[in-house]
Amino acid sequence: MTEAVPRHGSVFRMSKQYRDDWEKAARFLCDFAMVAPRTGEDWRADAQAVMNLRTSDPRGWLEVNDAPETDAWCDRTHPFIPPFLSEFDTSVFPVPKNAAIQLMSLLHADWFAAWAEPDFDERKEDLMERAEVVLGRFGENAVFYTNATAARDDPEADMFHREQIHECFTDYPLDCGVIAVSPDEVGVFWGFFIGD
Repeated sequence: MTEAVPRHGSVFRMSKQYRDDWEKAARFLCDFAMVAPRTGEDWRADAQAVMNLRTSDPRGWLEVNDAPETDAWCDRTHPFIPPFLSEFDTSVFPVPKNAAIQLMSLLHADWFAAWAEPDFDERKEDLMERAEVVLGRFGENAVFYTNATAARDDPEADMFHREQIHECFTDYPLDCGVIAVSPDEVGVFWGFFIGD
């Protein structure tokens, strides 16, 4: 799971309008959305740095950290239980971009499920467009991972109609996320569910 993503020069530039759209989409979809620069061949170290709040967005774009304040250990000061690098080998699973878009579009929904999202059928296209804006930042050579266990058995699974089982990275009742890995950046996009 630690296959190298080819590296190339500097981060590509994007317009101010795209940045605004990206920030709005990330804020709308995610409880946690942060991006780090790639620092080497092992993307896991960069994802770990993001989850441990030890990095900042290389473009200076919005960082979202709305981890719930509850009786749990996790909160805004440490939204994740600090992961070991090896956990990325056993707790996240590769998915194609279309599955990552489906998952991203559900990060704000209860249980991260289409059935729990009010008027999902009417909103599906808008939600997927927002997710595509967020993940589009990472370019055509990006690879994606999720902690949704449906991807462990079938990376091509329909993420709108999957079992709601996840390899959790928090002590909240449930969390779900997508990790985007490009040659230049690693993005961690997560939702936290604490129940009613």
